[in-house]
Formats: sequence, C-alpha cells, structure tokens
Amino acid sequence: MKMKPETEQPLSVGRSLRWSYVSTGLGAVLQLVFAALLARLLTPDDYGVIAVGAGAIKFIQYLVGAGAVAVIIRKSDFDPTRDAAILFASGVLMSAGVAAVTAVLIFVAGGLFGAASDPQVRLALAMLCFGGPLSALGQVSTGILSRNMAFRRLGLQNVGALVLSQLLVALPAAWYGLGYWSLVLAYLAQTALTALFAFLAAPHPLLSRQLLSPRARGMLRLAGSFSMIRIMDSAGLHLLPVVLVHLAGIQAAGLWDRSFALAFLPMDLVVIGLGRVLFPAYGTWGRDRERLQQAWLAIIAVAALFMGTLTAGIATLAQPLALLVLGPVWTASGPVMSAVALWALMRGLSVFAGGLIEATGRLHIRVIHQGCYLVALSATLWFFDPQGAAAFALCLFAVDLFFQSVLLVLAAREIGLGARTVASVLLPGAGGALVVAGSCYGGLSLLRSAGVEGWLLLILPSLIGGFAFTVALFLNPSSRLRRSVGQYFFGGFLGWPLQGEGWRAGAMKYLIRT
Repeated sequence: MKMKPETEQPLSVGRSLRWSYVSTGLGAVLQLVFAALLARLLTPDDYGVIAVGAGAIKFIQYLVGAGAVAVIIRKSDFDPTRDAAILFASGVLMSAGVAAVTAVLIFVAGGLFGAASDPQVRLALAMLCFGGPLSALGQVSTGILSRNMAFRRLGLQNVGALVLSQLLVALPAAWYGLGYWSLVLAYLAQTALTALFAFLAAPHPLLSRQLLSPRARGMLRLAGSFSMIRIMDSAGLHLLPVVLVHLAGIQAAGLWDRSFALAFLPMDLVVIGLGRVLFPAYGTWGRDRERLQQAWLAIIAVAALFMGTLTAGIATLAQPLALLVLGPVWTASGPVMSAVALWALMRGLSVFAGGLIEATGRLHIRVIHQGCYLVALSATLWFFDPQGAAAFALCLFAVDLFFQSVLLVLAAREIGLGARTVASVLLPGAGGALVVAGSCYGGLSLLRSAGVEGWLLLILPSLIGGFAFTVALFLNPSSRLRRSVGQYFFGGFLGWPLQGEGWRAGAMKYLIRT
C-alpha cells in the first residue's frame, strides 16, 4: 500500500502560521461557545469527574505514544511507506494494553484516580481510558501532516471533530440530563473523529513485519525519549486535577477545570499557533545559528507580549468573565481563573524554551529540568497543603515562575545567548502587560462605581484594555519587540504590506521604525 503524496505544503512559515492561528482561533471561539452552553446544563461536580478522568487519560496517552509525532517530524529519513506502520502498530498495541490495565485498576483501586465509590463514576472513568487507543489510531497521520506543515487540513479536521462531537453528543446528552456522561461520550466521540479525519487526510500502511528490526528498535527508542519528556510534562499538567481532588474535593476539581479551560484558551491560541508550526522549522533554522538566534528571540518576544497581555486581561476581568460565560452558579471560579491565568503565562513560555532544547537534541536537559520541577512542585503542595483551587494555582505559579525562567536561560545557552539578552527581550512585553492590567482594572472600577452591571462589565474594560495595548505597542521603546510583532503578527499573519501606500503600510512602517 503506497502512501498518497501530501500535496498541500505551505510555501512559507508565515502562511503556516496564518492557518495555524485561524484554525486555533476558530476552535477557541467554538470551545468558548460550547463551554457557555454546557456550563448552564451541568454542575461543578460533573466537570470534576471529567477533569479527573480526562487528566489521567491524557497522561496515559503520553505514556504510550506521544513520541511518535516528534519522531516523524524530527527524523530526516522518515519514510511513510516503511516507517509509519511500525509507529502505528506499536502505538495502538501499547495504548490498548495500558487502557485495559488502567480500566481494571479504576474498579479495583479507584481512589488512586480520585474516583468515588459510585460504580457509575468508575464506569465513566474506565470508559475514558479507551480514548488512548482511539487517539493512537490517528497519531501517525497527524505526525505526517505536521511534518508536511499541512496545518490547514489539521486545523479544519480538529475544528470539525469539535463541532460534531459537541452538537451531536455533548449538548443533546446534557439537555436530557445525563450529567457527566455527556462529557465522557463527547470526549470519546471527538477523539475518534479527530483520528478518523487525520487518517483520511494522510493514509498510511497499518501493518508491519519489521517491529523487531534494528530500524524499528531505533525509532522506538527515539520515540521513547520524546515520550519520557511528554510524560513528565503531562504529570505536571494533566494529573493536577487528580491531585486537587484529593486535596480539596471533586467540586474544587470542577472549578479548576472550567477556570483552566477559559484561562488557557487565549494561551493556546498563541502557544499552539506558534509552537506547532515552529517545531518543524527549528530543524532548518538550526543549520544557521545566527538566524536561529534572531528567530527564537523574535518568537519569545511576540509570545511574551501577547500572552502577558491576555494574562493581564483575564486575571483582572476573571469575575465578570466567569459570570458571563459560565453563569451565576460558577461565581466561585473567578478567583481561581485569575490565579490560573498567571500560571498559564509561565506554562506558555516554557513551550518555546522546551521546544528549542528538544530541537537541538539535548533531551537529557529537558528530562533533568522537568524531574527537578516535579520534585519541587510535589514538595510545595505537600508543605502548603492548599485547600482550594485558587490557592492550588498560586502554588503552581510560584514553582513555575522559578523553573520556567531557568528553562528559558538553558534554552538560550543552547544557541549561544545569555540570560541578559533573554531578559531584554521579555521585559518590554511585561511593561505592556502591566499597562493593560491597569487599564482593565481602572475601567472595571469606574463602571462598577457607576452602577453598570452585566456583560458591559466585561466588554467595555476589554475594549479599554485593547486600546491601551495598541498604544503601548506602537509607543514601545523596544525596536526588537515592535519589529517582531510586525514580522510575525501583522505581516506574517494578517498580511499587512511594508511597502506602498495606505494606512496599513503606514502603520507597519511606524511600527518597525528604528
């Protein structure tokens, strides 16, 4: 069976970024809409169940095959007709075995996963385990599409799977009162559809007789190295609801889940939009050290500015955002969302630092760093014993503030840059974020003092913050920051011209002035 040629290869990183941003942004908007609808049909306890289960299952997915996509992207001599079946067969077999064992453990020792004694809850969590094998069915195809930088197809299929699973499964099931089962069934449906769409876009051989060959063992060892990093990353992210439910109960896990979803949506827009496009490009840039240095500095400058700005806005306007999107039942999620937003900023920056270290082949640095981080995080949670989701998020932020800053320095040194250079790139963006935070807070305070209520408490301060961001950007004294934003956002994403007449060309010239 021959692999169909992938003809849809974007001509530039800029075009790839555009498709990546469009699809991620559309997905973020749709998730926001569906979250608002479902939050009015379900309770924090319902989301607590799915948060614990989905977190544990995502950890299992990383355990059995997260390295396959990285191998496909990074291995220069990868051959779909020869190698795809090896990664596919091994991933499916391992994920099916681990899913079956985990499902049995949930019934035998469900307390380890935060599962209640209710057999229905344990059954729901056991069913979630089989999201792993479903995901593995499309993992190799996803890697092939990413290698070919076919982000239009990837984006459209992910959005399509989200819409179909929510409209056809989640919302009808929640409407009929199925509670957390609506989320379980929708999760499985979305995972299956994503895998199906990926395989249809990039079909490949399924069976291989070379699972024990030297080449197969070499690829699986490399995949295992990447998987080890992903497992350790996942332990510090996806297993957090499991930890929280033991510390503060199922309702706290539910508040965490919705706060996490809203606070991380804009972060995902920046991180996924840039990160999934630039990881394949790192290999090419790595042959030109100077270009790699300039590109990476520009990337973290843009990411820090936009993520810092979004963090400032969410942290300041968390209470009206929770009321508008989730409804009055979720009022307690406001303080949680503010704390989670701060933590999300550090997690976002770590993606760009970690991705660079992985691209240079220094995987042991990532493993050592993440191992020390997990030890420090565990010790912090044990010592402070946070009893609420907000205090839990603040502990995470404190630990990440230190360790992700160290990771940025380590990444910079890998390409010959110093800590002072990194700080000079990040600080101008931090200043813009503070301007936005002050503007949003001032606008919110004035509106509340004037007796304004409802959605205006979110919309008007957001507009004020957006205006303050624009002014702060164009007047920012850092020419590196302004040029980076002009190159990657206004030029690469929006397609604004640098030459010619018109207000867009004029704005670009003013933005990238020396």
